[in-house]
Amino acid sequence: MPWTTEQKTFAVEAYFELKSTAAVQLRFRRRFQCRDVPCHRSIYQWITQKIRQIPREECVRVIGNFARRLQVCLRRGGGHMEHILERQ
Repeated sequence: MPWTTEQKTFAVEAYFELKSTAAVQLRFRRRFQCRDVPCHRSIYQWITQKIRQIPREECVRVIGNFARRLQVCLRRGGGHMEHILERQ
């Protein structure tokens, strides 16, 4: 069955929330009111495609932010730090 972009996007977003392809299939069936649901392999392929669409620059930025957060966490011995990060 050819899946629409809306259905693929729904499945990917649902997977990141639910962490289970079986749960995605149940939610998919309810949302689109259809008997056919995407198989596990299709869901994983759609996730992989979405991840590959993330620009390299964004990945570098996220990794840099993580490293900065880790350094702040280590210096402060853990705990809440959002208020500190916002000032930097």
